[in-house]
Amino acid sequence: MVDIRDLRMFEDGYFDIIRADAFDVMVVSKNLGHIWCLHSPGVAKDGYCVLFHKWKLWHEFHLNP
Repeated sequence: MVDIRDLRMFEDGYFDIIRADAFDVMVVSKNLGHIWCLHSPGVAKDGYCVLFHKWKLWHEFHLNP
């Protein structure tokens, strides 16, 4: 699950938060416009997340290896 402590890592000014809820945080980089989605599947491991990326809003997300 995503909490307020997790959102603080985006306070450096490089990202704008597009959406945030209990399981997802979607951000866009101010410099390049890339979109990232950090998805917390709610598994037992605290802090585990899956990172998705797309180049522009109209592109599809892809898993980041």
